Amino acid sequence: MILGYILICGMGWTEPGSIEGCIVYTRQFETLVDCEESRNSFYANTPLREGHYIDDSGCIVIGTGV
Repeated sequence: MILGYILICGMGWTEPGSIEGCIVYTRQFETLVDCEESRNSFYANTPLREGHYIDDSGCIVIGTGV
């Protein structure tokens, strides 16, 4: 299983659900390719509100601990 995340910042500490002005959006994917395609689609199709920016994003393999 792959965990995809996008960290959007610039909202201010009063934004609901924010931690120090940032909110992380997560979603699980079956494959790394699906996760990467979803991230690319987000970058191409999601306009951010003024003053907001993507601080970090990635795809992490989960559930593979020994």
